[in-house]
Amino acid sequence: MIIEPLLSGYIDIIEKIFKVIGITKVKVLGVEISINNPTGNIDERIKKIEVAKQNLIDGLSAIKELEEEAEKNKREVEKALLKIETLKTNKNNLEEEIQSIKQVISSDVSAFKKIAGIPSEKQIRKERILGFISGVIASILASGIFALIVLIYNNWSQIIQIFRK
Repeated sequence: MIIEPLLSGYIDIIEKIFKVIGITKVKVLGVEISINNPTGNIDERIKKIEVAKQNLIDGLSAIKELEEEAEKNKREVEKALLKIETLKTNKNNLEEEIQSIKQVISSDVSAFKKIAGIPSEKQIRKERILGFISGVIASILASGIFALIVLIYNNWSQIIQIFRK
């Protein structure tokens, strides 16, 4: 990795500067780092520094991964928002198109009804009322004719005598 040699060099430079200045302990983000540890041998200190370097490198790698993931999520959200805007625009356009199609269909249906002679709802109601009234009148006339026939049948002998005279 490119980060590890750079980080190692950076830590070495900082350690040397602190030794020259006389700083033996540094507290960073709640972690105390001892630069000049008289107890313990140099190998232990080097191992601790290597472990600290590795932890720092792992932390930086994790931060970089989180940054990349956040950027990826941000791009996905932007894409989703763009798609939502496009879909809203398409929805509005389609609703307008549906309205115009409905108007065309309505006018086409009206024109077809006129050409084919299909009556409107008002005309249908009018015809039904007229049909009902004419049916009632026809029933009354039929009943009257039937009553007249029965009357003639019952009085047939009298009717014949009137015409024989």
